[in-house]
Parts: sequence; structure tokens; C-alpha cells
Amino acid sequence: MKTPVIGARGSVLSKSQVNIVINLIEKKLNLKVSFKPLKSLGDIDLVSKISDITKEGSFTSTIEQALLKKEIDIAVHSFKDLPTVNSNKLRICAVLPRNSPKDLLIIYKESLRYDENGSWKITNGSRIATGSERRRSQLLNEFPNVTTPDIRGNVNTRIKKLLSGIYDGIIMAEAVFERIQIEIPENIIKIPLPLEKYPTSPAQGAICLQMEEDHALLDIVSTLNDPLTEKAVNLEREILASLGGGCQLPLGVTIIKSEGMWKVSLSIAHSDWKLHKQPNLTRIFLETVDFKSIKEKILNNINYISIPDKNLDKKSILLVGSKTTTDSYSFPIMTMGANVQSLNFFDYSEIWSKEFIKNHKSEWEKADWIIISSKRAIPALISFQKIFPKKNVQVATIGGNTARILQSKGLSVHIISKEGTAKSLISDMKKIVKKEQSLLILGAKNLIKDLTSELTKIENEFFSIPVYEAIPINSFDGITLKEEYDYTIFFSSNHVKTFFDKFSNVSSKNWVAIGPTTAKTLTDSGISNPKTATQRSLNGILEVIT
Repeated sequence: MKTPVIGARGSVLSKSQVNIVINLIEKKLNLKVSFKPLKSLGDIDLVSKISDITKEGSFTSTIEQALLKKEIDIAVHSFKDLPTVNSNKLRICAVLPRNSPKDLLIIYKESLRYDENGSWKITNGSRIATGSERRRSQLLNEFPNVTTPDIRGNVNTRIKKLLSGIYDGIIMAEAVFERIQIEIPENIIKIPLPLEKYPTSPAQGAICLQMEEDHALLDIVSTLNDPLTEKAVNLEREILASLGGGCQLPLGVTIIKSEGMWKVSLSIAHSDWKLHKQPNLTRIFLETVDFKSIKEKILNNINYISIPDKNLDKKSILLVGSKTTTDSYSFPIMTMGANVQSLNFFDYSEIWSKEFIKNHKSEWEKADWIIISSKRAIPALISFQKIFPKKNVQVATIGGNTARILQSKGLSVHIISKEGTAKSLISDMKKIVKKEQSLLILGAKNLIKDLTSELTKIENEFFSIPVYEAIPINSFDGITLKEEYDYTIFFSSNHVKTFFDKFSNVSSKNWVAIGPTTAKTLTDSGISNPKTATQRSLNGILEVIT
């Protein structure tokens, strides 16, 4: 048998990865192999920004072609560089145990400052170079007063540029430093970036092996596969594919298993992030033992992602909901060519204080589960936890956006309503919550009744503490609505009721509800067959209006 040939890029990092693979093959499979270095489009074009090299697989397609032409037998890739759709006749036959998935901030010490608690900040005006849109959006979200110039080149080139003083810092994968020796002077520090704030590219830190699906050695090489790494990184890539993205999508998603739990960190920049000095990000952090539920939970709870390729061709659209909600939807819908108007009927006022919290100590300490009805109850939850800390507080939320905010503040969310309704949440909780456990609702003074009504159907003891109230806006001076809209979209039942009380003369060719509860309220208000978004997200709405 001829000596099998390994093909990979010829960079220092790639060669180090090839050496890892060669050692494994020779020691575990008792095979001798040779190495053929190859150049990819990404290696040849060192001028364009990575985000401008728009073809997915720019760093891997040459190597895949070499496999198909039988010039090589085994391809070695950084898994994050591969397209999410595998090439015909090729198969990922092994994923090696993952190195660190984290990013590193490599920065001059003089560009950092520390507060009294020892937490670091990047000095305003620092130049932190990166070629990744995902890293750029994450960094600017936390440090809006830095600049993020583009950087290209291999590992050594980037380090040389940093040492030359062109930049104050750069961001690189921690796995790079685990695989190759890189000398860093004492005046430069390496800071691992926490996955909760800086989840990384799908499959970052993982090496994969690719072969023709009918190759004689396929089954033998497949024995090098690490099932745990394969399971995690394949799901990360599935989530990327489901969002329609390639390496240009500013998405970070990292899934690791620790202490028996799957821990998922995700961030994605809103479609208009480049218009803002401090970009808006959607963040999700969850912990679960149920691996199969992760993808559904992620996709059901991303409210605002990127602008799909849709054309709304000057359609008139009225968004009726809270200001925060309508603001997040109006920009992408306008970008698709629609004429958008927003309408809000409520202001919100907190009714809790430190003394209030102390007066409700007994309910808080008795509760095994905390149900958060909306994001406006989150400050009260945080204050309860600060004044009367609970070691194992378990949280359930009705809304995905509420869950994301909680996760961004470092709190775990154990149950998220699939449909965004009180009925759905309590149905989900029945499957998990033990009968002897007590439940506490934190929500609006005049809006908790849906939850309490559902909770009467189960056997658990429960309490409710109103922590804010929705105050109707009674003056609509200056608001001029059209007589008719192409689409009127409602984001809550309360807004449906108020709309028909105040603007019964406004008609719409299509009435749309964000979820089934809101759709039922529309039906009860005399609207026949309202459309219902397929999920509580921009894409869920677009599926019913385009």
C-alpha cells in the first residue's frame, strides 16, 4: 500500500496541527504518512478583509479539491474554517479532542487599567486589531471607546505587527498558543476572554479530519474521533447553518460539557450593529442536561438576528407593542423597504424598594422556583438575590428576551416557555418541578393574573409579588395613523385590547400576532383568522408577511 498523504495549509499553525495528527496516526493506527502543504484562497489573498472574502470555505476549498483529485488521502482542517455543508463525496471522519475554545486578548499592559476590585478595562482610544466581525462586535459592545482596525496574516505576522507598535492589542484563539510556542515579552499580557461574554466561532479549538467517503482507510481513521467534541461542535455548526450564516455572520456560540451539564454561550450582533458606536448584541447563556433541547431553545429565543433577504416593497406596517420591542423590529423591517410606524400604549413603573423586599423575605426564602413574567421584573429579582442570597435559585421565564437578559447578567435560566405564554410555561414546569416545591412569581401588579390562573391548575404552593405596574398612556396627541395598513403586528394581548379601544377606526389588510395568546385576543376582539408568527422572532414574523 502506498504511503497515505495528509494535506493541509502550509502555515505554522497548520503544520503544528498536522504534526498532532501524524503522531496520532502513527502511534494509534500504526500507519506511516507523509505531508503535502497546500495554499488556499485565504492564504493567497492577504490584502482583502476576511469579511470581504465572501466565499464560504476560502481557507479549505483548495484542500477539498485535492481530496477529490486523489492528490491527498486525508485533509486536516481547523474545523471552524469548513463550510457548514459538507462537500459531495467527502466526509468528516474524525474530530479530535478540543483544545480551548476561548479567545485571548493579547495587549500591552499600559493599555489596561484596573478598578478597586481588580477588574480590568481597556484604555479609551486603544487600537485592538482583529479580522473577525464577531470579535469586533463583541469587543465594541463592552468597550465602545476602542478602535478595531483590521488585521490579516498568519500567527507570526500578527504577533510581529503587535510587537512593532502598530496596535495596542490583538485577539487570537487560545488554542493557537496551546499548539505552538510563541514568545511574548513581559510588557504584553494574555487575557482569556470569558465565554459568557465572548463565545467563539462554531467549532473553534477543534481539529477535524476529512476523507473521501469511499476511501479504504476511512473506517480506520474514524477511530481517532472524540465523540464528546464531535457532538458539541456539530451542534454549534448546526446553529450557525440554521441562522443562514457563514464565517461572516457575527455569531459566537460555544457548547461545552462540565460537571454533567451542557453549558451554552451565544452572542450575535444585531443587523444594524455597524451603525452604532456600541453595537447591540443578543446574548443567550443556558445550562441543561438535555442536549437534544439545546438547538430548539436557542432558535426559539433569538429575537433579532440579521436582516434576511426579503423585499417588503413599500408595504405599510404598524407595530403595536412596548417601545423596546417595536424599536428592535422596526429597523430591519424598514431596511427591507417597508414604511413602518410604531405605537406604544404603556409606561412602566417599579413599585419595589429595599424595604419592600425585606417585607417579602418569607416568600422569597420559601420559594424553590422564581417565575419572571417579563424583563421589567429582573431588577427586583437581582435585588432579592443580593439582599437574601439563594445558593440554588431556579428561574423560569415566559419570554426568551427576558431569559437572554438574565443570562447576560450571569443568572442561569432553567425553563423558558416554548410559546411565550403563561399556559405553555406552566405546562413545561409540570414536567420538571416537584410537587413539594414552592413557586414565586415576580411580575406586574395588573398583569400577573394569567400566571396565577394557570398555577391554580397544579398542586404546588405558589406566591406572587407585584414588583412593577403597567400604566396606560391616555394621551395620544400628535399620533396620526393611516386609515388602513398592509400589516398590523401586535406584540402582546394588552396592546390588542387598548388598540381597539382607542383606534377602532383603523383597519388592516392583515392582522398579525406574535404568539398564540395574542392571536386569541385578536380573535376575541372580532378579527377573523389572524396570522400568527411561526416563532417569537423577526424571522417568525417574516414567514407570515412575505
